[in-house]
Amino acid sequence: MKNQEIYQRDPASRRLVNEGVASVNDLKEEVLRYELETFVCDGQYQKGTDDIVQTFLDNVRRGSSQQPGVWVSGFFGSGKSHLVKMLQALWCNTSFQDGATALGITTLPQTTQELFKELGIEARRHGGLHAASGTLKLAAPAEGLSKNSSISASPITSGGMIRRVLSPAATVSN
Repeated sequence: MKNQEIYQRDPASRRLVNEGVASVNDLKEEVLRYELETFVCDGQYQKGTDDIVQTFLDNVRRGSSQQPGVWVSGFFGSGKSHLVKMLQALWCNTSFQDGATALGITTLPQTTQELFKELGIEARRHGGLHAASGTLKLAAPAEGLSKNSSISASPITSGGMIRRVLSPAATVSN
């Protein structure tokens, strides 16, 4: 069996629109659409995504006035920026010029789809959703991080505790 036979799309015939690097700040429609269409939400990506959305929904249903922020950490190249960028687009269900939406073009596991559907319902009840994300460059390496590491943070809402979510190579913790 050849590598190209195990992929849904032949990688040899598809250009990497983002040149293989996800940047939280690159919101060009062509790049964001490509990244959403090729997003693989399984393993720790799915666990982290489901945990974040479920925690938010639980707090909304309890009537909490505060929501946890989200901190994503991991080693250089582990997928922090990619995860944060996908979360932001899916969270707000980003719309494209042709009318397509982030949730409409992304293949997600059933449980994750259901959580985002519930999130949309709560958003309509409470006046909408907002997300902010960015990358903090380290001036000096923190314990366990190399000098080339970056930390991507996505405060989904303000206030409350900070939930630490590690990139896919690691595990999610509270």
